[in-house]
Amino acid sequence: GVESISFDINSYPNPVKDVFYIEIQDYLVKDIKVVDMMGRSKIVDFKNGYIEMKNFHSGYYLIRICRKDGKTQNIKIIKE
Repeated sequence: GVESISFDINSYPNPVKDVFYIEIQDYLVKDIKVVDMMGRSKIVDFKNGYIEMKNFHSGYYLIRICRKDGKTQNIKIIKE
């Protein structure tokens, strides 16, 4: 099953303008999706500890981190 667990990941800034930093080791991450309030998701590149948010419209998003161990974490953010 899909397990959603809260493990502490520091992430900032929130609200975000251009770049959103996620403090998790690259090798733990399978993929990161940005999900809008309509449920549409887009896989984004995660490298050097951040994802690019500048091409997203303003609003609320869920950052869904899928780890290689099968766990998932969601971070709610606001895009300015």
